[in-house]
Order: sequence, then C-alpha cells, then structure tokens
Amino acid sequence: MESTINANQQALSGTTAHPSALRRALSSPLAQPVLFFISFITTTITGTVMSFLQNAAGTDIHSLRELYTGLIAEISAGHYSSLGEGLIFAICLLLILGTHEMGHYLACRYHGVKAALPYFIPAPPAPISPFGTFGAAIKIQSPFPSRKALFDIGISGPLAGFVILLPIAFIGLLTAKAAPAPPPGTFQFKDPLLFILIIKMFNAAPIILWNPYYWAAWAGLLITALNLFPFAQLDGGHVSFALFGKERHALISYLVFALSVLLVVLDIYLHQQMTWLIWVGILYALSKLGHPNIEDTEPLGTARIILAGAALIIFILSYMPFPVGTI
Repeated sequence: MESTINANQQALSGTTAHPSALRRALSSPLAQPVLFFISFITTTITGTVMSFLQNAAGTDIHSLRELYTGLIAEISAGHYSSLGEGLIFAICLLLILGTHEMGHYLACRYHGVKAALPYFIPAPPAPISPFGTFGAAIKIQSPFPSRKALFDIGISGPLAGFVILLPIAFIGLLTAKAAPAPPPGTFQFKDPLLFILIIKMFNAAPIILWNPYYWAAWAGLLITALNLFPFAQLDGGHVSFALFGKERHALISYLVFALSVLLVVLDIYLHQQMTWLIWVGILYALSKLGHPNIEDTEPLGTARIILAGAALIIFILSYMPFPVGTI
C-alpha cells in the first residue's frame, strides 16, 4: 500500500509538526533494512507454520505452544520441508510487495517527486495473522506536480506488482496437489477470478492443498485489490482523482464507502463473517485525510486511459467480495 498521506498533507498545508519518536525512527537510514529483515522473519515463520499445519493435518494441536513446539521439534530432527516452504512463501510475497512499491518509487523519481525507499510492515506470524506482514509503503515527501504524475505514481505500483504476481500464481496453481472436497461447513479461502480462470483454462485441480506460491499470490491479489479501491489516497484513489477531478473523485469515494458498508452487512448475513469490517474502519480513517488537490487540466492522453482500463481489469481479476467463508 502506498503511503502518501502525512507528507503530502503537510506539504500542501504548509504546517509543521514536532517530530515524533516514530518519525525519527523512520527517518533513520537503518529503518528500511531493519523492517525488511523483521518482515522476512515473520513471513518466513508464517509460511513455515502454514506448511507444518498442512503436513500435520489430522494431528491434534490445541495451542500456540503445541504448534510451535511441534514445529521446532520437526526442524531439530532435520526435517526442513516446512522451513523450505516458509522461505519460498516469504521470498515470493516480499518480492510482490517490493515490486509494487518500487513501481511507485521509480515513478516518483521519474516525475521529480521526493520519496523514500519502501518500508515493509511486519505483522505477527501465523496463526495470529495470515501473512506475517501488513504490506509495504513508500513515504512521498513532496507534492504531486501534475495530474499525469499523480496518475503514473498511483497506477505504477499495482501494475508492477501484478506482473511479478502472475507467474507466481501460475506456479502455485499448476503445481498444486489436488485435495479431496472438504465436508460442508469447512472454513476456507475463496478463489479470486484470476485463479478461477487459470484453473478452467489449464484444467487444474479446483481444490488444492496449501502451497507457498499459491498463498503468496493469494495475498498479493488481495493487497492489489484493496490498493485499487478508487478511494481517498489509495492507489486507485490517485488514479480516480487524476481521471475525474476533485468533485467526482469525492463522489466516487463516498459511493465506494457506502458499498463497502453494504458488503459488511451482506457478509454477516450470508456467511456470518465480518471480513470487511476492519477494512471499512481503515477507509473511514482515510476519508478524514482527504486528497491533495491538483489544479492542472492537461489531458492524460490515450496511453494513460488504456493503462486505467488495464488497472480496472486487474482489479476485477483480483477482487474477492467474500474472501473467506464456509462451504
């Protein structure tokens, strides 16, 4: 996810703030490598835990202590298959996230916009969180000079990340081992449209055992879809503002928020899940920050309109209205 909020709001309003401890820490040259290293550890542990749980299917594990004790015992005994799959998951997911953010960063450099290198955001490893990371972000430190710059910076991340994600998705689905159909009421992760198309085109197994390529691609598609919401200062919000202007961007943002709230209600009613509730809270917080205004009216040109269409297709392929549920 691209972080353009605090720096741009200050730059545009002309206000200053006393540097917080967090801001001082993030300004350290060690911030990015330290956060990347921690994220690599948490995502590796997550992938290792997920692989271990897959391999230990049918074994009774009742607590975090039992889970991690069993995992450590397996590795200590010289069985490294779960750890190997954990490393594959971490490399694939961080590659997707890093490519996404470097797309933003290079677009910033192209347009002369000051930006910091990506910050990876670690999360508690599985089973506390499903991916071991909250994503990544770049900090943009100067205003957008034009609508073209805004468009290019907003769209470059999702496009770049998707290019890397696509072969990982193919590997994950086409090398996966088929799994028997689970009994009714089983909790499962739903497939995005991209996965459904790949399965149908290549006659791949519709129900598969967990593997690290699949899970990294699934996480990448979820993050891509969320970033492409045409809302506030998300990537899709930048694209929407550049395409339609301030007033229509605000109207689209209100509509997206209303539809997201409706989705929460439908998810609760249909699946007894509250998957999108936290996301609605994030959207609400983002709505309070607005979007930097850009006055120029220079046309974006045909090429950028085509890229916007490509981003819409990527959103459709990535978006999952109900990403988790029961069958």
